[in-house]
Order: sequence, then C-alpha cells, then structure tokens
Amino acid sequence: MGPTTAHNNSKVVAHNKANTNEQENRQTLNNKQLTIASVIRKKSTEEFSCVTALLNCLLYTCYALPVVSYRWENFLLVTINGFRGLLEFSFIFIYFWFSTSKGKMKVAVIMIPVIIVFCITAIIPAFVFHDHHHRTVFVGSVALVPSVAMYAAPLVVVDCGILQLVLYCT
Repeated sequence: MGPTTAHNNSKVVAHNKANTNEQENRQTLNNKQLTIASVIRKKSTEEFSCVTALLNCLLYTCYALPVVSYRWENFLLVTINGFRGLLEFSFIFIYFWFSTSKGKMKVAVIMIPVIIVFCITAIIPAFVFHDHHHRTVFVGSVALVPSVAMYAAPLVVVDCGILQLVLYCT
C-alpha cells in the first residue's frame, strides 16, 4: 500500500464525512420546516407555548420603530422581529386552536399580561421621554428581560444551571 492509496483512502473518508454532515443538515432543516405542518397534522402542540418569544419580538420591534429609535436606523431589526412576531402569533393561534379548554384559558391568562406589558412599554416612552436616547434606553432595558428569560430558560432544566451560567460568564 503506497502513499497514493493512503491519500485516496483519506479523501474517500473525508468525502463520506461531508456527505453524512450534509445529510444531517438537510434532515435538521426538513424537521424545522415541518414543525408547523406537523402541529396542524397532529392537531396538538404538545404543551409548547412561545409567549416569551412573542414578547421579545414585540418589544424589539417597538425598539426599532422611528418613534423610539432615531429615524429608520434599525430597519432590519423591525423587519426581522416583525416577521418573527407574525410567526409567533400564528403559532400561538395554532396552539390556541388545537388546545383543550383548559389550555385555552392558560394561553389567555398568559397573553393578557404580555399584551399589558407591551402596551405600557410602548406608551411610556412616547409621553414621558422627549428624546430618542432615553426612549431607546428604556425600551431596550425592558426588552432585555424577556430576552434573557428566553435564552436562559434551558439552563433551568440543567442542575445548577444558574451556577453554570455565572461560572461561564466570569
């Protein structure tokens, strides 16, 4: 077995690894694309709700609007979070549609405070703060809370999740 054969074998192994990774990526992408379709097909959301993500989208969309930020300096933030907000609303609507009456009540009880927090956060800067800097600081600070809650929530499942987060940050 010469050096050429060993080199060819390593090319074959690398090619097979690349094909396996590409197949895994396609399968993951297909799974993400079929999420809403599978919820509709199963007629069940399997007790998943995305209310925190909705509040996050609403607050960052409000943050990027010209009322809070200066002109359209955050146009991409408006478009991305506005679209995400529409997706979150549609998912919550599907959740509401297919859930039991107890689940519908749970969604309504959770959505009312979300809407109230969003309305208060959107109204206060318009009437209290008279410049864009203070408006962006206020809305951005409020928007950090659901953002941290949304991305730190998986750490709660892990034992000592907060301790791991603190150790990781230091």
